[in-house]
Amino acid sequence: MACSMQPALGMEVRMGLGPWAIASAHARAVAGGGVARERARSIVPAAHPGLVHLDRVRMHYDGEADGYEGLYAPGSRDAGSYIVKARRAEVLKELGGIARGRLLDVGCGPGPLVADLTGRGFEYEGVDLSPRMIHRCRERHAGLDARFTVAEASALPFPDETFDVVLCLGVLEYVLRPFDSLCEVARVLRPGGTMILSSLNRRALYWCAYRLRRARWVTRVLGPAREVEACPATQYSSRQLCSLVRASGMATRKLTYYGPVVFFGPLRAGFAANATLAAWRAANGAWSSSAFLLVANRGEGAAARVPALPPRSSRP
Repeated sequence: MACSMQPALGMEVRMGLGPWAIASAHARAVAGGGVARERARSIVPAAHPGLVHLDRVRMHYDGEADGYEGLYAPGSRDAGSYIVKARRAEVLKELGGIARGRLLDVGCGPGPLVADLTGRGFEYEGVDLSPRMIHRCRERHAGLDARFTVAEASALPFPDETFDVVLCLGVLEYVLRPFDSLCEVARVLRPGGTMILSSLNRRALYWCAYRLRRARWVTRVLGPAREVEACPATQYSSRQLCSLVRASGMATRKLTYYGPVVFFGPLRAGFAANATLAAWRAANGAWSSSAFLLVANRGEGAAARVPALPPRSSRP
């Protein structure tokens, strides 16, 4: 398949948007199809902030590497810890029904899933943009059958059709070109293989309020928001990501919302345990849950075709 799906980002750069806004605009351009996709493709940026953005993400997670695994500790109770532990539980539940094989964890961080997955018989490969995160993985999991490599999500150092399963958890929030990364995932995934992807849920009330508080007109009235993001993350709607997944040559099979951040503190346990509340969350997850998990499969035969990307040296 030709690379007609690959949009450029010059308009967004000239408009002065930040990298996280560019990533969202890129997702909309690819998902838009037809005229929108071709129009985006025809724009050539004079200057692209990708390198600066990647360096910012790399430096942030290098600085977080030594304490990041603390988010997964049983006694950790902050909101971030609750969300990543909920994600971990959903991923392990989904992998329970998948035959063992080669597994790639894109954005593996400190490797919170390594012991569980190697214990289940998966042949584990982890990649991360942060050299410090990879160093921590090699230290923590030296005795396990796992390999770790420093790499970008949009340039995976593996041959085509290498893996049976690819995890891409908490990654697309920090890349400028989500379509490139998904095409790379599809490329290294074997036909019929499974991708499990997570994303922050743009439609959640929590993130709507978060964006509103940081809107320019609100900060003029109330002053700057108290929390300053060291590494801002893009939130996507499930519709946006389903469109991107389809354009990259994969088919969405399942969508699960998790992390009901509208409830905090002691209410969390009751929310998870109570059957009525759990059913309510399942019906209203699109706005009540902070994140979602998307499970997709690469097609087989003619449906396994993945859009070709230009060489990295020629990408804007």
